[in-house]
Amino acid sequence: MVPIPSIPLFLRANILRLVGADPALALGFAVLGLTLAAQAGPTLRLGLGGWLRSLPVGARRYRRAMAVALLVPLTPLLVLMVAAAAAAIFRYDAPVDPLRILGLVCSLALAGAAGVPVVRPWIARPIAAAGSLAAVTGGGGILAGLLLGIIWDRVAGPVAVPRHQAGGWRQSPRWLRPMIAWRALGARVVTVSIAPLGVCGAAFLYRINNRLTTEAAGGVTRTAVLIALVLTFAGLADLLIMRRPPWPWARSLPVGSRNRVLDDVIALAVPAAPTLLVALGLDWKALLVGVVTLPALALLAAGAMRRAGGRLSRASGEYLVTGSSLALAVAWRPGLTLVALGSVPLLWWHAARADRRLVVTQWQSLHHQAGGDSLAGEAR
Repeated sequence: MVPIPSIPLFLRANILRLVGADPALALGFAVLGLTLAAQAGPTLRLGLGGWLRSLPVGARRYRRAMAVALLVPLTPLLVLMVAAAAAAIFRYDAPVDPLRILGLVCSLALAGAAGVPVVRPWIARPIAAAGSLAAVTGGGGILAGLLLGIIWDRVAGPVAVPRHQAGGWRQSPRWLRPMIAWRALGARVVTVSIAPLGVCGAAFLYRINNRLTTEAAGGVTRTAVLIALVLTFAGLADLLIMRRPPWPWARSLPVGSRNRVLDDVIALAVPAAPTLLVALGLDWKALLVGVVTLPALALLAAGAMRRAGGRLSRASGEYLVTGSSLALAVAWRPGLTLVALGSVPLLWWHAARADRRLVVTQWQSLHHQAGGDSLAGEAR
């Protein structure tokens, strides 16, 4: 695309533009330095955590040290600049503008300053970036860049602490704890979904192969959807007990019992989405009943998980009795969905009470099965 007949001439032209009097390519050089420093800044901050934060170093010196340290990821640009200057002098016998070289060095230093994650990035980064771009123009631009660097040092403030270190577990993403549960479940969610989807498929075949009234077809669909939800939650609860047993360290974090129960409800409810999609294809009224009843069914499963210690039937033994009773009652009398919805606070309190009574340090043989041991080869 460049109207130059050969690659050597193309390289020569760009090398002379970088270290010569033309500032166009030098501006692109500065933009590249700003990009690299911005990407390396958060990584450097993570590497300087831990015991290094306890050293007797003030906030200003710590910030300046990070700005200097960010010259390390910019080393390839420094090497490129030195190589271009050497090629211009010894290879092409062309003049090199000393102010251009000095401006490029100052530009990279200010790019490192712009990449430091400080508490006031909205004002500090634009100032440092403007100084980096001004410095490559040479002459007065270098003085302007140095002045903007001094202003950056005054207004930037201390290095910002990462969000997960500032507030502990509560400041972490809301979906982190449910994601831990989903990762523990893994692809086993597919096997748990086979039976519920089979129930929905049987309801579909029953509807199309029998002459049913609208009321009877709706009752069949409601029953199938709610029983499918019960089977889904029963299988997931048993898997979570085995794959993600109560973790003493996690329970020492400042997270209440109600939040832990809510996390399990979210972890159980999301894999039930395929059943709800099938219900949408069968009967939208059955879908509405299932969605309204789902919180109560999930809370029953979350409570059964916390009372399953030492039981051979695990959580599904209790839940198949309580959950299926609620599901059949709602399927028989859809008006009971309001009762199920109104019982959510009580079921939440009951599950949180079971969570508080749970002794996570006691011996449980379930923890020593292959499925609950991450180091067991057959469990992987």
